[in-house]
Amino acid sequence: MEASQDNKQEEIIVSRKEVKKRLEELLLNRNEPLCVVIRGEWGVGKTYLWKEFTREKLIRKNYAYISLFGKHSIDDIKTDLTLQLSKFRKIASAFKKFFELAKYASASYHGINVSAGDIASLLSLLTEKDFKNVIVCFDEFERMSPNLAREEVLGLISYLKENLECKAVLILNEEEIHRGRLKCMYNEYKEKVVDYELRFNPPVEENFAIALSKHQEISEEVSKILLNLANELRIRNIRILHRLLNALRDFSFIEEIQELICKEGSKIKQDFYTKLVSLTYIAAKYNWTENLDQKLKTIIKRLNEHTKKSNNSDINSVFDEQHKEIDENKYKKGSKIKFIIEKYMNPLGGIIVLPEESDYIIKYVKYGLVTDNLRDNVIVFMKKKLNNLQNQKENQKIVNEFENMLFSLKFDYKRRVKDITKDIKEFLKENLYIIISARGIIQFIADLLFIKYLTQDEFFSDAAKNSFVIFINTIQDEKFLDYNWTTDLKEKLEFMEIEKELVEEMLSVLDEKVKKTKEKISKEIDCEKVRNIILEIMRNMGWGDLEKNILNGLTKEVLKECLLNSPEFVYDCIQFYRWQLGGESFRGFLNALKEAVEELEIDSIRKEYLKRLLDIG
Repeated sequence: MEASQDNKQEEIIVSRKEVKKRLEELLLNRNEPLCVVIRGEWGVGKTYLWKEFTREKLIRKNYAYISLFGKHSIDDIKTDLTLQLSKFRKIASAFKKFFELAKYASASYHGINVSAGDIASLLSLLTEKDFKNVIVCFDEFERMSPNLAREEVLGLISYLKENLECKAVLILNEEEIHRGRLKCMYNEYKEKVVDYELRFNPPVEENFAIALSKHQEISEEVSKILLNLANELRIRNIRILHRLLNALRDFSFIEEIQELICKEGSKIKQDFYTKLVSLTYIAAKYNWTENLDQKLKTIIKRLNEHTKKSNNSDINSVFDEQHKEIDENKYKKGSKIKFIIEKYMNPLGGIIVLPEESDYIIKYVKYGLVTDNLRDNVIVFMKKKLNNLQNQKENQKIVNEFENMLFSLKFDYKRRVKDITKDIKEFLKENLYIIISARGIIQFIADLLFIKYLTQDEFFSDAAKNSFVIFINTIQDEKFLDYNWTTDLKEKLEFMEIEKELVEEMLSVLDEKVKKTKEKISKEIDCEKVRNIILEIMRNMGWGDLEKNILNGLTKEVLKECLLNSPEFVYDCIQFYRWQLGGESFRGFLNALKEAVEELEIDSIRKEYLKRLLDIG
């Protein structure tokens, strides 16, 4: 038994060995015709199990495997079935006739051309007796052509069983059985056709071992990280496990970083790998490859807002509100994402902030490869994190006192605060950036203000502001051109509900940095370059960080000049606005564009028309 993360019920684990034993009993030890359904979640290895079973038990038996993928008619299925069975019955005469007919054929089967008439001739070689006790497996039901009605396939299975005394096996995805019209149809035919339903629900370890067998280069230490995550999230999908193992393999260069061969380095590697596989899993599971960062930021924002209103955050209501969808698996989806975010993204609790390494992982997920630049950045990041931890370790006594003031409920701060505060002040003067890097800027500011609340010492308010200034000065310019990043940072500062004046001071520091960065980029780019970027984005239906940040960094003054001097620029901006309507990636650019239009000194009728096109109301 394995406890479910998603609900209170316990799920029954059914291994490959148990299913194959049951199949042997039903298909080989019984003489009557019957229909067996093998059902299970997508990707758990149902087809893999059946092919194992055929290799082990059906090597000398009459059987056929019919993939419904690509079949457009019942005749296609009958043809495939007949040609497979001809290998067992009347093989000499059938194939002799088959190859004679192939000389004059007009259709094709496995590279050999045959016509419809030829197939009819071949069909005539088989009688009803040739089908008796034959085992026919139908797979990939969900990938069947829309031209082929599912009722026809189920009707054919019924005919094979009832009239030709075949034994039929139908492999079905659990999701298909519970979906819309198929659910009703399957329930109707199940009563008439299906004799046994076997629900295949293998142990996580079993499927993990299958996936891992093709990734021998991954070390046992690293594979255990994924196995732990797979057990916690009940990941049985072999395809997804392959993707996660591929991700670990793509980042295997981390093992070659000599500086990380130490106790602290091992922890840093483990933490990175854990975040890598958890974020890659979310992207693969919910098909969020292209917009993983936007989805995560939106969900985290909603969770933070919900936490602010209530201590009992309901992830499902947050998730449903964001995605406007109703499906039977919404509780699973919501709780798994919540579990990953809380355990791997925010282990200390409180306000949720995506860790720095998530930027690198999201780029990998989006583009599917580790570029040289990404590899170098990850190496620098890992070394910096190790250096921070080692420096922090050297000052562990003061750090422990810092932690005690924050989290120890037995800490007598009234009696000891004076001496400890003095030590912490001296430590912070020399090691401010170390603590910022280790804890994250938002969390660190919250820590300092809590100590200020305990001690009523304004030093810690000043330290909070200074730490924010230090943080701002270490960030690359392109971040300040990213509307989403700056907005997210502002919201996190405001969320803490700290002293209003202090928040305003930090926000003014941020606004000033954004303003100077925009002015800098505006001096380096002209209207034609801006237009070319817009056209390139629309042409390719995509963009990189550079294009996004350049557009978001443009001021309304630059855009006003471009609008006034270039009709082509006006037209392209209108098209871009319509194409990008509702998106957040270029919100900074679109807002600046609207402000520029508002301030244009042009004919009122033309201005109102332009405003209407850009939805400026």
